[in-house]
Amino acid sequence: MNDNLRKAEKEYFIYMFGEEEARRIEAMPPIKKAKRTSEGYPEREKWKMNRAINEKRIKMEKELTSKFKAKASDSFNTKWKLFLFDYVVYKKDSEDLSLSSFRVFRISNNLINLYTTEYWQKDKEDFINEDLKIKVDVIYKTLKILNESQKELNKDCRTDYINNYEELIFNKEDFKKLLSQESCGYCGMTREKVDQLFEKKMLYKKNERGWNLEIDRKNSNLEYTKDNCVMCCYWCNNAKTDEFTYSEFKEIGLAFKQVWDKRLK
Repeated sequence: MNDNLRKAEKEYFIYMFGEEEARRIEAMPPIKKAKRTSEGYPEREKWKMNRAINEKRIKMEKELTSKFKAKASDSFNTKWKLFLFDYVVYKKDSEDLSLSSFRVFRISNNLINLYTTEYWQKDKEDFINEDLKIKVDVIYKTLKILNESQKELNKDCRTDYINNYEELIFNKEDFKKLLSQESCGYCGMTREKVDQLFEKKMLYKKNERGWNLEIDRKNSNLEYTKDNCVMCCYWCNNAKTDEFTYSEFKEIGLAFKQVWDKRLK
């Protein structure tokens, strides 16, 4: 093997398996010189097995990172939406539309209640709050204008938020532990039970969801954090929407469980 090919192979192994494993592989004798035993070529088979394991590990890590970044982006969207709402409703100054203001902004229960129980429930000509004296339609139109005019700020805030998401909001190891949960946090559904329902021809959904658990926020108006997330089945996630609280849907989940148990009898 010429020097260029040897260098390329070395770089490939480092990229795929890391420096330590690449050095071990490089130190192994060439396959053509491997000694054959009564069990075949154990070193060659071990190398193949290690390679397959490492390729699977790399794939799983990429999938984890992709899911993590997707939830970080979704979490940002929630904070950004309420950040602008807070700015409009309380008629803040223009300097409050900044990266520094976004960083320190926190979603409060009072703001959530104002956003969900008044802004989204009242008619457009109604005042969102008698003290605030601002109409629903005015808020809606102002938010629409801000989302168009503040695209650069949105981009800066999004980048900053996602880059600091693991350190400040949701540790990646905690996110990994969340994904490892094997049953729905509401009705107890598992992948094994889904497979059993499939075998019994007792699944009636009309989409590709349902085969794996999904991440649900206990409070859909808060960010994706360790304390605000639970794994749940497609059916519970689809039914809970934004309407029910975590504790309310825990009770509803018991009724779902009764249905699943009945189908599985």
